[in-house]
Amino acid sequence: YNYAVTYKYGQVELYIDRGKESEKENKRIFDFLFSQKAAIEKEFGDKLNWERLDDRRASRISKRFDYAGLFSKEQWDKLQDDMIDAMIRLEKALKKHIEALKL
Repeated sequence: YNYAVTYKYGQVELYIDRGKESEKENKRIFDFLFSQKAAIEKEFGDKLNWERLDDRRASRISKRFDYAGLFSKEQWDKLQDDMIDAMIRLEKALKKHIEALKL
């Protein structure tokens, strides 16, 4: 689980990367979670970004906040609060599905 802030946005994410030799496993994990998309997004309470990243080893599931970034100092408090809330909801929405993978 990661928090990311760029100049244009803030984001919370599950970044799926189990190491150099794990591309197939990463995609298997992503595909399993994607098959549970409706239930995960319902539990999360909003739509998520599902990025399989076929040209990379890793994959990502995220929630982006486009209204603020590093240059939006006046919005940092709201962005922080929104990102913390989203991370808690993301972890909760994914937890039982990740446990079902039996990694």
